Amino acid sequence: MQNAICPVVTTVTSRPYYWVLFTWANYDYYRHEDELKDVFKSADEYIRKTNYFITCGALLNGFREIRNFIGSDSIDGSGVLLHNPVPYNKDYVKGLSTMAYYRAGIAAGEAAMNLVISENVDTGEKYTKPKMSYSGEQLAKAFEKVLQGTVYYQKYRFSTSSVPKEVLMELGQIIRVDLSTLPECRELIKGYLFERDRLRKLQECKNYLDYIYKDTGNDFADRGQLREILFDRYSSQSQANPLPDELKEIAGEWETVVGRHYFTVGLQMIWKYMTEVLSEPMDLQSWIQLSMDDAVAPFDPEQPLELIINQLNLNHEQCEAMAEKARRNISADSVWNGLLLTLMVYNRFHTRADLSERAKSFYYFGSDDSSVSMNQYFEKVEEYKNRPIREFVDYIMQYYIVRQHMETAFMKLIRNNVDGFYIEQIGRQYRRLHVFDFAFQGLRMEQLASVMRDLRCF
Repeated sequence: MQNAICPVVTTVTSRPYYWVLFTWANYDYYRHEDELKDVFKSADEYIRKTNYFITCGALLNGFREIRNFIGSDSIDGSGVLLHNPVPYNKDYVKGLSTMAYYRAGIAAGEAAMNLVISENVDTGEKYTKPKMSYSGEQLAKAFEKVLQGTVYYQKYRFSTSSVPKEVLMELGQIIRVDLSTLPECRELIKGYLFERDRLRKLQECKNYLDYIYKDTGNDFADRGQLREILFDRYSSQSQANPLPDELKEIAGEWETVVGRHYFTVGLQMIWKYMTEVLSEPMDLQSWIQLSMDDAVAPFDPEQPLELIINQLNLNHEQCEAMAEKARRNISADSVWNGLLLTLMVYNRFHTRADLSERAKSFYYFGSDDSSVSMNQYFEKVEEYKNRPIREFVDYIMQYYIVRQHMETAFMKLIRNNVDGFYIEQIGRQYRRLHVFDFAFQGLRMEQLASVMRDLRCF
C-alpha cells in the first residue's frame, strides 16, 4: 500500500546520503573494475568497505547523526576503533537488507531514480555490468569532487588494508551523512526525487508534509503522533483542519494506510492474547472458548454485534492506549479491545464517499495474498450484524487468526525457509510454541520527513 503512494522512500531509507554513496561506488568500481576485481568480487563488496571506513570516520569524530550509518552499532561495539591503524572487518553487517533498499532506490524503474541501470527496462535483459544514466553520472561526479581531496580517496580506497585514524578523522569530517558537506549532491537528489513527473505521488507526499510542517511545526519524530496527524487531524472528515483541495486525495490515501495499520493491530491484539492463554494443548474450539471466557468484556457478548457498532466512538488516544496496553501486558481485555479497534476501522471506512478510488482500492489489500483484507472484514461484519458478538469473534479467531496464521507461516517456510510458526497442530490439538508480540508498522512518511530534513526542505 505504502509503495503505491510513496515510491523510492521506504521505512528503512531515511538518509539520502546512501543514494549518493551507492551511486558513486558503482560509478567508481566499474571504472576501475579490471584493477579492483581481484580485491572486491563485486560493486557491493566495494560499497560495504567504503561505507565501513566512512562510518569509522564518523564514529571517531563523535558526530550525532552516526545512529543512521549502516553498521555503526556493530563497528562501535567491536573494539576496532581502539586500534591504530583501524582494521577492516568485512563482516560488520551480517545482512544486506537495508543496503538492498537503498540500492533499489537508485535503480531503473517506475518507483526509482534511474541512476544505476542494471537491465533493459523494456526487455528485462540483464546487462553484463550496470550502466550509469546521465543523472547518475552527474551525482557520482559531484560526490567525487568532494571525496577526492581526502587522503583516504588517494591512498586507501582500492584496498582492504587498515587505515590510520587521522585519515579516517579527515574522511568523517569531509563526508557527512546529513549532506551538510555535499550541497551539490543534496540539490541533485532533491531534483531527482521531487521534480520528475513519474514520481508524482512522492511529490504529493512531500507537499503534504510541507503543509503539515508549516501548519503545526511538527518535526515528525513521534510515530504515534504522526499516526494521529495522518489519521485524524487532517482526515477529509475533519471540520477543524480543512485541507486545500490539491492535498485531499493524498491525505485520504494516508488516512486509509493508517486505518489498515489499526485494523492489523486489532487482529494482532486478539492473537497475542490467544497465544498467552494457550498454556497447554487443546482443541481449537476449547482454545477459542477459553480465550473469550478469560477475557474481560466491557459489554454483553451475547448482544447483537450491531449494538456496539452503533455505540462505538473511539478517539485516537483511546486506540493508542488500547494497543499499548496489549503490547506491554498480558491484558485480559485485549480480545474485546482488539475487536473494538477493528470495528472502529469498519465504522470509519465502509461507507466513505469522499475517498479516491486509489484509497478505496486499499480496502482489498490482502484479498489475494496471505493476509485478511479490510473489505473481507467489512463484508463479514455486515453478515454478522444481527448475530451475537461472541459468534462474530469466534469466526475471527478461527478463520482470520488461527487459520490465517497457519497458512501464512507455512508459505513463509516454503518460500523463504523462515519458521514463523507460533503454534503447532498435532491431530486436533494445538500447542503453543511462542507467545506472539506485535508493534505498529512503520510509516514511510516518517522516513520521508527525515529525507526532507537532510535535503533542507524544511
